[in-house]
Amino acid sequence: MIILAGLVLIATGLSRIYLKDLWWFDAMVLQRAFGQTIERTDAWDRMQDRLGLVLTACGVFLLIYNALLVQLF
Repeated sequence: MIILAGLVLIATGLSRIYLKDLWWFDAMVLQRAFGQTIERTDAWDRMQDRLGLVLTACGVFLLIYNALLVQLF
């Protein structure tokens, strides 16, 4: 289960980094549903990069944690 969670986090993190247009479209549709308008800025792109790196790092941590846990027991 930990392996699956780690792989999902890695996939989500990398998609945040490399598929920004998809995430931007999703955010734009959501904000329109609430009646607000937003603009895509460099700050938004940097935030997506940071979030993607954090999610990917958490996924890698889970995989390493699982490898160490299996090796210890």
